[in-house]
Amino acid sequence: MNLCYDTCPSGYVNSNGPTKKYCKYCGDIFTACLTCTANGASCLTCAGNYVVSGGSCSCPNGYYVSSTTTNYTLKCQVCDISCLTCSGPTSNNCLSCGSYRTLNGTSCPCNYGAGPNGACYMSACSDQACIQCSSSPSLC
Repeated sequence: MNLCYDTCPSGYVNSNGPTKKYCKYCGDIFTACLTCTANGASCLTCAGNYVVSGGSCSCPNGYYVSSTTTNYTLKCQVCDISCLTCSGPTSNNCLSCGSYRTLNGTSCPCNYGAGPNGACYMSACSDQACIQCSSSPSLC
């Protein structure tokens, strides 16, 4: 929606209409954008849990864009604990993995086995404080 003002309010940018007094909402230029630069070239702040990335708004790591809602405060939904980035909510929607996990297709299994609460073991060693063990998992 364009509005006619001498000076655009916060969240709007001059859209250079015929009288040069038209203000365009930043959210109409960039998805989920609350405020943008004076020339409308990039977004400065975002709605909901979106973050500014490369001048526009996107979901942060650990979240994906939900297609089931149009409400920007709910649009970024949390990924499964096994994913660093994902395309959906399940462990089979991973795009990249966090520490001690390796992407295998679209899932992120633990490299050395899973511990409590879905956390991964840091190494194959029996003592998890040990990063590298010798020929035996019990010898750090």
